[in-house]
Amino acid sequence: MLGQCAINRTMPAKRPKRELKRPPLRRMTGEELRAWRLKHDLSQAELAYLLGVRQNTISRWEQGKRAVPLYLPLLLRFLEEHGFVAPQN
Repeated sequence: MLGQCAINRTMPAKRPKRELKRPPLRRMTGEELRAWRLKHDLSQAELAYLLGVRQNTISRWEQGKRAVPLYLPLLLRFLEEHGFVAPQN
């Protein structure tokens, strides 16, 4: 047949893509951040030092003036699991 390539006749059909089942991302609120910080007996300045940001950034997150980054809960869990903050009560 004219116009047909031999490769097209021998290629297997494409498999359907598997969809990853991930929980939807939920952004931490400023109130949740403040509660976490107070639970671990940290000042805004101390938490800022641990996260590598400025103190006023923590303040803006807690007041809702800036959105808390999506990755922050992961960082906070890391700080807990690796002993950078006091154990939870």
